Amino acid sequence: MVLALTGCSGKRVAESMRTDGIESRELYRQHRQPVQRATRKEKLPIALPVNEDTYRGYTRDAFNEQDQLFKVLPNPKIAIYVFPHLATRDNAPVPGYTTAVTLYPRDEYALPEDNLSEDTLPEENLPEENLPEESVQ
Repeated sequence: MVLALTGCSGKRVAESMRTDGIESRELYRQHRQPVQRATRKEKLPIALPVNEDTYRGYTRDAFNEQDQLFKVLPNPKIAIYVFPHLATRDNAPVPGYTTAVTLYPRDEYALPEDNLSEDTLPEENLPEENLPEESVQ
């Protein structure tokens, strides 16, 4: 038992400590000396050549998350030509133009578990006012 307690307190521990280094006081003084500061140009981050497509495949954002999870159900647009006409009290001329309107009043979204192809739309997902006459009950 006595042999186990004296194993760590020998001359080997004292010999292993270095005595040729600098003192703590000198180390503290070196630490307190002013540090050469980096210039503004050195602080600027290094710009890597990046374009929009660099991270597109594996970056998630709100837009691609929505598009992947909730597909927009088809809502076809119809092109309408508005003939030239006069408008307002002053009869200001308005040139003819083309605009587009959707068939349904609002866009509907499929649930994530709905595996719909873009060409098909089940009748149960159509609003009632747009169903053919024979389908309405």
